[in-house]
Amino acid sequence: MNSPLPITESPTDRFLKLFIPLMTEEGFTYRKSGHKFRRKFAFGTQELCLSFDGRGGTVAVTGSASVVFTELAKLSKKINGHLSYNLGGSFSNLKANPWTYSFADSDFINMTPKERSVYSSEQVHPQSRIEQGLNVIFNAYKTAVVPLFQSMQTYEQLLALYVDSLERLSFRNVNREDAMYYATLLTIILGGDLEKMKSFTSKADLMEFRSPEIDRELNAVYEYALTNDLRKFVL
Repeated sequence: MNSPLPITESPTDRFLKLFIPLMTEEGFTYRKSGHKFRRKFAFGTQELCLSFDGRGGTVAVTGSASVVFTELAKLSKKINGHLSYNLGGSFSNLKANPWTYSFADSDFINMTPKERSVYSSEQVHPQSRIEQGLNVIFNAYKTAVVPLFQSMQTYEQLLALYVDSLERLSFRNVNREDAMYYATLLTIILGGDLEKMKSFTSKADLMEFRSPEIDRELNAVYEYALTNDLRKFVL
């Protein structure tokens, strides 16, 4: 009978030992639940979330990133009673290249779980692959996530992002109806031309994306703005 393999650290733990200090230097706080890294900025929170896939007995890592404008989200909830808010996306959607990395040595990839079971975690997932994975994921953060965070630091930037998405019908980092909703809400908050925004979000090539629900939510915003100064909630 083969002697049991020694208990060792998982590839995930070995990776995190290297990655957490790097992100701490970037100003993030690590939360083990969900492997989330969070950092506050003037109007909200930036978050990077790692995802580890251990299906098949080998471990790979990828991630996603998001931005929340905290007071804006609270205001939306106050007006409409719920949140519909998503800014960001997976490393793949953010065009990181590469956007995922397997810690497993290539010699073990095509083995069955039974064949791999006689090898230790360090053999299947050597430290050199862990360190290369660190470079890949940190590079994805620098090249894809940092630009996302830099493009969403102010309400003016956020409004410009939504308007640009609507103009180009490109919704890579935002939901279509979120773009209409928050572009309208931000136009009111920032003192923009509301009638122009109403006309803009009603143009023919956007109407196919409009549901009765978004119309109800927009009407709730208009009514709330009649009796409340929205700026005081977020600025």
